[in-house]
Amino acid sequence: LENADYQKVASIANTEFNRTQDTGALLQQLNALYRSERWFDFEKVVDGLTESILEESSSTATHIRELAIKVFMKIRKLDRAQKLLTLAKKMGDDSFELDMCDASIDAMEARYSDARDKLEIINRKNPMSTIVLKRLVLVCEQDRDYEAAAGYLRAVLKINRDDEKLLRKRQQYESLGMW
Repeated sequence: LENADYQKVASIANTEFNRTQDTGALLQQLNALYRSERWFDFEKVVDGLTESILEESSSTATHIRELAIKVFMKIRKLDRAQKLLTLAKKMGDDSFELDMCDASIDAMEARYSDARDKLEIINRKNPMSTIVLKRLVLVCEQDRDYEAAAGYLRAVLKINRDDEKLLRKRQQYESLGMW
């Protein structure tokens, strides 16, 4: 869909949600705002929600919480993202995406050791996941553990042999004598 189409979808879903309080319509509205990258409009909608909607134990509410966490991370409102993540865990939400958000929040707040620990747990659950291994390379670099970063880089290059960015990073490590 084009950006204008997402705006139409968001508007129609907003009307339906306001009329019926159907959380499915709310999810469609938030999805449309998310896909059109209208982060602050998304935030306004979430700000207008009652706590009871966010605390529902339905799959729709689970998706709403996950989208909201991602948006708050994008707009660097990490305290709000963390608060929703805590609620999501309390509600029993469990997904690869939420685990990645949890580790990413730590990394964004310069808690690299905590982020690395969480990413390594995710890596054990999802071995050889490109996204996890790339994130581990970054976190290890930020934590100045270049030997570990090189190790994770080797692992991710086994999966993505043609990734130019990873190949450039490998060249940097080779030039530093760390390969």
